[in-house]
Amino acid sequence: MGMWTRLWFAAGGLATLAYATAASADEAAGTLRLPVSYVERGLTLPKMILAPEVDFGVARLNGATLVNLTALAQFSILDDLTVRATVAPLQLSPTFYYGNIDAPGPTVGATYRFVRGEVEVGASVDLGVTAYQVTGVYFQAGLPVHVHFGTRARLDTGVFLPVQSFPGTTALGVNVPARLAVDIIEPLHVGVSTGFQIAELNPPKGVTVGNTAGVPLGIFGGYAIAGDKGPIVDIDPFFTWLAFISGAPGITNPDVKDFEVGVAVTGYIYL
Repeated sequence: MGMWTRLWFAAGGLATLAYATAASADEAAGTLRLPVSYVERGLTLPKMILAPEVDFGVARLNGATLVNLTALAQFSILDDLTVRATVAPLQLSPTFYYGNIDAPGPTVGATYRFVRGEVEVGASVDLGVTAYQVTGVYFQAGLPVHVHFGTRARLDTGVFLPVQSFPGTTALGVNVPARLAVDIIEPLHVGVSTGFQIAELNPPKGVTVGNTAGVPLGIFGGYAIAGDKGPIVDIDPFFTWLAFISGAPGITNPDVKDFEVGVAVTGYIYL
């Protein structure tokens, strides 16, 4: 091995040691527990972080305008285990249940991450009840996946199986979302969302599975206000065409009539 090669390896070793020492010091001092950069965050929150969130959205669906306000929260019991609850899903207008976009009632759920690294894989489950004119049960099992492309981009995908059960009927669906986020600067990201979903794998007589299929398309962004231990507030606006490509009969594609626009505001409390 030549002199310059030995010097190169020595310099690399010193740099690695210095980085590891600095990282250990920062961790010991508790200066950073959650990355400010959205694309660097994991599938679950680091342990002992409480993240309350308020979502406000206005949707146009089947000719009606829906105004929704939702309060929810996440709490990380372990680095690989985050639990969550939707405590106040409110449909402000109209005041009756009308073809809701998501499960309309309170829900509880959890995500466990069993694969770490550039590709993260977990298992999730959510359970809820409807809170409007029809009483029913909502259940969803999923396999969420995060793929990190260094520190510049992140792809969120997975497979989710929602089940909604009402008196006399049970609808089993499938949802494969895809969200690609790119960092502009550390606290600012933008992205595009799409995917594939089938509302009913077991449709009623006279309706085919393809009639309930759709491909959403949306854009989103976010800005993180940083604190000593990570972000303290996230502000995330979004716009989504709910079924940009629709399999429903009589629909002309692309379907831009049904959409949702809104903003999510999330806080982080480091316990």
